[in-house]
Amino acid sequence: MIRDVLLGAMACIGAALFSQVPAFLQQYLQRLGGHLDEARRLREQAPHLLTRIDELRMAHDSLLMAEPLARPFVAVRHLQKDIALRALEFFQPALPLTLEGLMYAGAGMVFAVLVFNLLSLPFRGKGRARQA
Repeated sequence: MIRDVLLGAMACIGAALFSQVPAFLQQYLQRLGGHLDEARRLREQAPHLLTRIDELRMAHDSLLMAEPLARPFVAVRHLQKDIALRALEFFQPALPLTLEGLMYAGAGMVFAVLVFNLLSLPFRGKGRARQA
């Protein structure tokens, strides 16, 4: 009984946490696009910004074109740490009701249930021994 309640709680926590991935990536993408727009505007004033513009464009376009389940990996590969930290600083959790958000929530539930089952393995034999 208690195990079932804990398992359900872990599944809900996993779903809630993983469902935030699309929301964070969307907010990160918005900030990345803003930086890209600003760098393009400043390009005419400072030619050394061409490298920065190329970095931002690569990160922006890669993330924008990535498949939903590949986005976290693409984001890590092209991560602009300064922008990601600012996005995280101002990140507000959301309840994404898109197919992508539901897929991440489902993945979070599966992950949390697996973690719970792995962590509870040492305690399973003791409970059965008491029942016998």
